Amino acid sequence: PDGVPIKDASHLGGRKVQETSAALGQKSNKRNVLCIGPAGENLSKIVAIMNDGHRSVARGGVGAVMGSKNLKAIVTVGTQKNTARDQEKFKFMLYETGKIIKQSPLTSKALPQFGTSAVMNPVNAIGALPTRNFQQNQFENAEAISGERMEMPAYDPRGMQGQGLLYATSNRDACHRRGNMFGPEVLALPRLVDRLATQDKAGIVAVHHDTASVVDSLVVCNFTNMAATEEHFARLLTAITGRSYTTQDLSQTGRRIWNLERLYNLREGITADDDTLPDRLLNDPVDEGPSAGFTVKSAPMLQDYDKFHGWDEQVMPLPETLEELQLEALV
Repeated sequence: PDGVPIKDASHLGGRKVQETSAALGQKSNKRNVLCIGPAGENLSKIVAIMNDGHRSVARGGVGAVMGSKNLKAIVTVGTQKNTARDQEKFKFMLYETGKIIKQSPLTSKALPQFGTSAVMNPVNAIGALPTRNFQQNQFENAEAISGERMEMPAYDPRGMQGQGLLYATSNRDACHRRGNMFGPEVLALPRLVDRLATQDKAGIVAVHHDTASVVDSLVVCNFTNMAATEEHFARLLTAITGRSYTTQDLSQTGRRIWNLERLYNLREGITADDDTLPDRLLNDPVDEGPSAGFTVKSAPMLQDYDKFHGWDEQVMPLPETLEELQLEALV
């Protein structure tokens, strides 16, 4: 009711994240602090915004944006409770969600115990683990570093063609959080597809981009969609809002988000030439391992991907695409 007050934070200048969070009273979900440390203040291009002391908004150097605005921290305090429109259905959906997550070995055991490092060995086994700056895609000591608290370095797309297309076309540079072909190309989720094939990958990647966009907007853990389906998320959203949502509604919303992001990138100077990967991944195959001899064959997949999304050769959404998604006023 009183708006958002802006307060002097000069006394916090130069303080690290943990110090800043403590000084501003970080307290679980009752008082949340998003802040930057000295790196953000000095506009490092790789710095994250940290929240709750140890969680990060990391991609794209967004911490430098806060630093450029002389914004040290954002503190949120809430006293009201979120109330679902259909409480009984919402409670059932929470029960069902927990049940679904517990049924999957990945979301019930591997990820909770080891985090994303749980997939280190499977990725290494198929020859898709970036090693020595992508000169190789298998690491001989992967087992030694696949334990607790180790970050997964994502994938070498020469061992996962669909992932290569997903990286090349991501709206925020190569990103495995805006869709992830690790599920269908490695884990058989929901079904296994040939990881080294290019045919029919464009449609799968486009759907993954759209789905990831809408699931991300729901503010739920990205890993839940390795167990739950879009139909489940539609039912959950229906229970919370009281408005009926179908899987088609979510798909269309995701597609609209993805196209909106693409329009922003085009406005800022991104072109079709930027939908690509480093030369090493396109032209230099690795010599050994299960993915030996392969490079990312992105060109034919890119053409199909653009057609699937309803874009022209300059990756601009076609007039009919803009009209369908109610985005025509932005062009």
